Parts: sequence; C-alpha cells; structure tokens
Amino acid sequence: MKKIKSYLLFTSWRYKLGIFLILPMAVPAVGLFWKHFLSMSGYGYMMIAATVFFEVLTDQGVFAGIQSKRGYKLDFLKTSPSGSKILYRGLVGDLIRRFFTAALCVGVCGAMGILTKGSGWDRCLGVLLAIYVAEVLALFISRFTRSVTLCVYTAYGGIVAGEILLTVVNVVSLPGLWLAEGLLALAAAAISVLVVRIAMKKWRQTFFDTQED
Repeated sequence: MKKIKSYLLFTSWRYKLGIFLILPMAVPAVGLFWKHFLSMSGYGYMMIAATVFFEVLTDQGVFAGIQSKRGYKLDFLKTSPSGSKILYRGLVGDLIRRFFTAALCVGVCGAMGILTKGSGWDRCLGVLLAIYVAEVLALFISRFTRSVTLCVYTAYGGIVAGEILLTVVNVVSLPGLWLAEGLLALAAAAISVLVVRIAMKKWRQTFFDTQED
C-alpha cells in the first residue's frame, strides 16, 4: 500500500483519470464492439497495441527521462532524507499498478470471450504476460529520453515486440504454452527489477552532477 501511495504522489489528476478510469473502461468497451460488429478475431493484438502505446506515452507525465543524465532530476526529493525511499516506492508502485491494470483489462475481456476461443484462461495469462513484458520493456527504453517523438517510436517498438510475443502464445500447444508463460514471467520480473535499479542509480548520480554544476 505504501508503494502505491508513493506512486500516486508523482501523478497528476489527469493521469489518474486516464489510467484509473478511461483505460480500464475503454479497452473492454472496444472489445465489446469488436465482438459484436467485427467478424475477424485477434482482439488481443489490438489490446496490446492500445495498452502499450497509451501507457508509454502517459509516462511522459510521471517518470519521463528519469534514466537520462540530466533529463529528470526530481530535485524536490533531494530536500528530504526520505526522498530516495519515496522514489523507490513510487517506481515499484508504478509497476504494480501497470500489472494490475493489464490484468483487469485482460480479465474482463477474457470473461467476455473476446481474447481467446477454446483455450480457457491459460492463454489469457499468456496475453497478460505478453502485454506486461512489452510494456515494461518499452517503458525502460523510453525513460532514457524526454523526447516525445522518441517515446512514440519506442512505443511502436514495444507494440511490435508485444505482437510477436502474443503470436507465440497463440500458436504453441498447451505444454509449450506453460513454458512460454514461465519464460515471460521470468522476463517480466527481470525487466521490472532493471527498471527500478537503473532509475534509482541514474537519479542518485544527479547528486554528483548538481555538485559539478
């Protein structure tokens, strides 16, 4: 709970509105439209594209450029002895929120029968992990810059990676699916740790940069 509270300290009301209301409502709503009015399948691909793009671009208002040398120093945190701890909790809370948002969207759409046919919740878990891995990987790369243009390109790259991962999840047999999901879970954990550790390392380096200035 402390991690989520710390994370919310870095977010504006517009960000909260988009993340906690618009995205969780829009993804199932579009999925419902897809189910009733489009004969083609594969809404999981659309979900990955929308979720990754939205999440990476909205991060511009939270932790954009935190991994760059001078892009996002968060100087106000340096005035408090708890600043480092607040930032750490905020970064972890951000990842927790992203996972549960993806889980909510996948869970609702899975219950509506949009994501998979005849595969049950096993492939829904694969969809969730594919979304999260692609999203966090794109997020990690995008935080090295504050350029919106570069973030857009990074989001596109994340979408491509997510589509490839989802294709693997969709085509493998059940035993292979469990292996794929296990590898995706390990990748998700590894990238999540990297996101937090690199951001904290880069932020601490700004103390020395400030002294040099």
